[in-house]
Amino acid sequence: MYWGVLCEQTYAVTDAVRLAGAASHVTYGVSDISSILVSATNFGSVSIPSGVNFLLLALGDAENSIKLLVDDEGKLYLIVTRGREKGAYDNLDTLADYLDDSTLNLSITIAEDGIQIRKGEEIGTTITTDELPCADGLGTLDGATMYGLDGVSSDVTVTINGAVTKATAGFGLIGSTDPADLCTGACGDPAKCSQQDNMIKCDGCDAGTNPVTCSDVVCDTAACQGTCTDLGVCVCDATKTGDNCVSDLVVSADSLVVTKTAYFSYISYNVEDINDPFKGNTVEVSFFVNLGSDPQSGMLAHAGDDRQYLALYLSENSAMMRAYCSEIVQYEIAVDSVTYGDLVEVEMEWREKLLRLKVGSQENQNDDVAECTFDMDRSITLGGKSGAVGVIATFGPMNRITPMVSGISGGAGLELSATNICDTFLDPCDVEGSTACVADGAGFTCTCKDDFYGTLCDTAKLPCHDVTCSENSKCIEDDGSCLCVYPYANTGVCEDMGKATGFLVESPFGTASIVPDAAVVANNLDLTFRFYVSDAIENGSYHLLSLLSGETAATLTVDVAEEEQTQDDGVVTVKTYQLGAAMISYQTPLSAEEWHIVRIQTSGAGTTLEVDGESFSAEAGLQLVDSILLGKYGDKNAYQYCIGNIMINGALIEELTEGIAVKSCSEKIPNEYENTKGASILVELGML
Repeated sequence: MYWGVLCEQTYAVTDAVRLAGAASHVTYGVSDISSILVSATNFGSVSIPSGVNFLLLALGDAENSIKLLVDDEGKLYLIVTRGREKGAYDNLDTLADYLDDSTLNLSITIAEDGIQIRKGEEIGTTITTDELPCADGLGTLDGATMYGLDGVSSDVTVTINGAVTKATAGFGLIGSTDPADLCTGACGDPAKCSQQDNMIKCDGCDAGTNPVTCSDVVCDTAACQGTCTDLGVCVCDATKTGDNCVSDLVVSADSLVVTKTAYFSYISYNVEDINDPFKGNTVEVSFFVNLGSDPQSGMLAHAGDDRQYLALYLSENSAMMRAYCSEIVQYEIAVDSVTYGDLVEVEMEWREKLLRLKVGSQENQNDDVAECTFDMDRSITLGGKSGAVGVIATFGPMNRITPMVSGISGGAGLELSATNICDTFLDPCDVEGSTACVADGAGFTCTCKDDFYGTLCDTAKLPCHDVTCSENSKCIEDDGSCLCVYPYANTGVCEDMGKATGFLVESPFGTASIVPDAAVVANNLDLTFRFYVSDAIENGSYHLLSLLSGETAATLTVDVAEEEQTQDDGVVTVKTYQLGAAMISYQTPLSAEEWHIVRIQTSGAGTTLEVDGESFSAEAGLQLVDSILLGKYGDKNAYQYCIGNIMINGALIEELTEGIAVKSCSEKIPNEYENTKGASILVELGML
């Protein structure tokens, strides 16, 4: 696809290419070959040096192959390889027997009865299956390579499996329609150009011109802060851009990056793991690319290293992926009708027995390939590769590459695209919380709706987002209110409340906790407290207190409701109050405008709950209570009335461990117990 003094010129890939000289060859990436017809001009003048056997055509790979050789007398030989077995055959006549005038017209067909070698469609030589190295045939033949001959310039057309096939790779080639004299227009003066086969070079360039190309394009070694190349171009590394590499190149996760030339440009990324650990033995690579408006040829992407890799090559309107696991396990797959001028997604995949390639809307797959145990190098290179001819293209942002990349690891000849990501379908602001993507130099800014914030406007504002609280207080996301943080209580400002014998959580979203001494309560918690029930409490279920043990909670709730009751004067609506204990499936009615006494004893042996002297038991128990929680818990709001005289294993609690929106209600606790139903408990605990 490239020719010239420095392979800087391109030629159109058509059905025919021109081989010239023994160094040239052309490759066709077709899998499962069953027939091939080679038409090659100028073979009437072939001259093989004495004592030389020249390789003319090869089908397959190192494991399964057919090779056609010609010796110095023009006689043809066939070498067949199947695994470790080989067979050689010399009953093919001479090269001259396969010529029409001076054009080679040779076909090979792989059939059930063996291998047929013919001149065009004429009857030729058959090597039967019994004569082959392996009785079960050859296996799959993937790929074909035609080799040039010394002193011969030949236009080659290859038909594989009945279809004329375009070349996918090669060396020392030009297009069949290009002039034979490649020095025309080269070196500034054809007299300074010399040609051998399809290769040219410049000699005797004028002073002040490029010494390699004789052109006026000369790299200023004093000014270039990158690398001066033979083409006269100053090539920058991945951190610089602009003329003579004097400007910093800053690539963000959302930048669109351009490879400026096909000869030196590429960009490399480090990845965590090309082999996806969550998908087993699988390699998946995807990225976005705009190939520009003009068809081109060269390497588009490479993942892995020389040991194992997926490599993608453009050949004008087609793309071919080479999947290489080992010398034995390697495949090629291609798609046609590659899209130019638009940003498209490219997907390359090899997993288990599936090989898949998708470029834009074009997709092809082979679901009968061998599995590969992947151990690929953790790198992805786009636009080419160091030492390989690439393509000029605009690549999508690194945060849209699969697998996830951790940043740029290298590259050359890069610049940021003049197209902003806002102007593509990869618009990063295309989220619920954004109204627009606004270009900001090479970057962008998302315009957020009032209820969203963040670089991408993808985070909803919580009630506390714009709230600044005063000292010793904290904003609660439930409603955006600022509440005092214990030991500070709200007195208009947050003041230290000191010790207390009663605590009131004054916000439905407030909390308070007590962490008991583990040594004291291990497998033996005895908790007593009193709480007040007001007739002003609204209907609902409120969290009174919970005992927490790891992820287990023993919870008490106060449940307030209204029900209709039939009385002497008819049906009336009555407010009811109940204490609920989910752990022991217990509910007991409560009287309003009264204090109530609760005692909980729990251990690994079970739980006993006493409410105003009435006792209830359950086999379930807690061996170690980590903390005692008041206030909001789960989906239940805080019980907002006084809880006091809290005693843990006989010790009165006068300080909390932590809390929010808590104040003292010690003054509300009566000096003498007014409800005699629980008096015996208080006497026992020394509270009366």
